[in-house]
Amino acid sequence: MKKIVLVIDHKERDLRGIVLVAYWLNHKHGIVPYITNTKNEISCLIKHRPHLIMVQHVRHPHQREFIHYAKKQKTSIALCLAEGFPLAEDQFLFSAGRDEFLPYVDLFLPWGRIYNKYVSNNPIVKGIPSVPVGSPRFDYHTSRYRALCLSKEAFCRKCGIPSDRPTLMWMTNSIYANPPEGYDKFIAKMKNPSTSDSRIAHVIEPLSRDHQRVFDTISDTLEKIVQDFPGMNVLIKIHPSEPRDAYERKYKGHPTIKVLPIQDIALTDYLINTDILFNWRCTTAAEAWLVDSQKPVINIEPIGAETDFLSYLNIGNDVVRDYESLHQRVHHYLNGGRVPETLVAQRQEFVKDYLTADDGHSAERCADALVGHIAQTKRPLWAIQNTKTWLKHLRSYRFNKRWLAAPKGPDHPKYIGHELIHQEMEHLSRLFGRKAEYKLEM
Repeated sequence: MKKIVLVIDHKERDLRGIVLVAYWLNHKHGIVPYITNTKNEISCLIKHRPHLIMVQHVRHPHQREFIHYAKKQKTSIALCLAEGFPLAEDQFLFSAGRDEFLPYVDLFLPWGRIYNKYVSNNPIVKGIPSVPVGSPRFDYHTSRYRALCLSKEAFCRKCGIPSDRPTLMWMTNSIYANPPEGYDKFIAKMKNPSTSDSRIAHVIEPLSRDHQRVFDTISDTLEKIVQDFPGMNVLIKIHPSEPRDAYERKYKGHPTIKVLPIQDIALTDYLINTDILFNWRCTTAAEAWLVDSQKPVINIEPIGAETDFLSYLNIGNDVVRDYESLHQRVHHYLNGGRVPETLVAQRQEFVKDYLTADDGHSAERCADALVGHIAQTKRPLWAIQNTKTWLKHLRSYRFNKRWLAAPKGPDHPKYIGHELIHQEMEHLSRLFGRKAEYKLEM
């Protein structure tokens, strides 16, 4: 039996997509996948000697150990980027990982076909297969999975807002703004060689200033919007990597603007039940287009921006730079105005180029590519070169009943409760009328 390990790196970002790939591996191909989380890669390689392990990136120094271990026992490494939109169009490989690790990857699974030319033309990864599959986690945004979504009434009830009013939502993306430790200490931390962001150390400072500009501009803008359009629900969905304090302090006790708590609402539910979306160079723009090509998405570009990272994500948005333009666009949409056809056409082209398709089959394409890759591989063997690593981990794993890394408690940022995965699998079983078999290693 072929064995595949799927690694969940970030709970909020990756869990649903990985579960969906696991479902189709079993449902369509009969493979019983192992689902694990970060830091358990080595234990899975030791315990199961899988034919393939799929990760979201190879950007961190600590990944060196499992990469080398996998290659010595001939376990293939597949890379399906969860953060599929790179900072710039030609930096797909930079987003995927470090130059010294990328040659060890056996299969790239980018979201869209436009990235293939960067893989095929880069000597670091020359000859490594690359199969555009789309984004598995974005499948939930498509009509195929619409039955899993909350109704407008249920959504508004969970958010504590009236259901008979239009909803405007700011989905934030200013992860370098408002650092709780202070600007100087934050910059020093980001430049530390142990961090993934250290690879963009030369732009961390201007990027941080841009993020602060965005926060200052949009947070002030919202207060004007609610004064001019008092009949709206105005919500703020904070990016999971951002500190919440700055938002909660600014809007504490505000009668109209609601900072949403961390809660069990899927991103798709937010996108479906939002009438107007605010963001700044954020993947949620393209995600909204998958929900509805006519979804109003307004990008606010602050004056004085120093960087153009991710600016290509604006291609299908209304882009405004001043409050007068913003007011006009909000008024247009609240009064039944439609997204201009030119923007709709640009959105459709973007989806083809960067997301492969909007058909809800990305997870299946991913599963197909994984199975196709390992179809001709032999069972990975015990490698004498791995003895040192095996012995290093024997002490901690041998006396751990589950043979895993130190358990993560509910307060740990990488903690993933088993019930979350079981719940997602149950939803899929009800939707497609068939249960899936899988194993958890976490």
